[in-house]
Amino acid sequence: MQAAEVISDSHGGRIEVWPHGRPANRAHFRFEWFIAPHSSGLPEHFHPHQEERLHVISGRLLVRIEGHPVFLGPDERLSISPGTRHTCGNDGETEARVRVEFVPGLEIHRFLRALFAIESSSRGLRRLAAWSLLCTQEPEHIGFRTRLRLPLRLAAGLARRAGSRPAG
Repeated sequence: MQAAEVISDSHGGRIEVWPHGRPANRAHFRFEWFIAPHSSGLPEHFHPHQEERLHVISGRLLVRIEGHPVFLGPDERLSISPGTRHTCGNDGETEARVRVEFVPGLEIHRFLRALFAIESSSRGLRRLAAWSLLCTQEPEHIGFRTRLRLPLRLAAGLARRAGSRPAG
């Protein structure tokens, strides 16, 4: 059996992607997400074309859906419809383990790999610039509320002018 691809973030978390989790037809993309205690995820965002399915294996997951908190514990599940604003994090004292599935998978694997590379390799303004550039170049995978779009575009434009290239 092939080993999982492990992609680490800068907060002590990681995702593990098994070969069967990314079929060639991109119908779905599955992985296990290990979230360090007291860690937040991305700012509130949405996936324009993908349903995100969460299944907590262990620990505790805090999901904010359209600003409303939803707490999930072991063996609880939640499906987030395309276009629904959300964010996820671990507000617990122990690592959370969550099985995540995106349907359809599209190229979310490539996007997450690039996002985690930015998280683990840069800090401060450099991280913000690279992150902004990636997110503005991936509108099929991630979107943000109107009030974040302009600052994101401005930061991405500045990053391009400074010669930054998106990870991935």
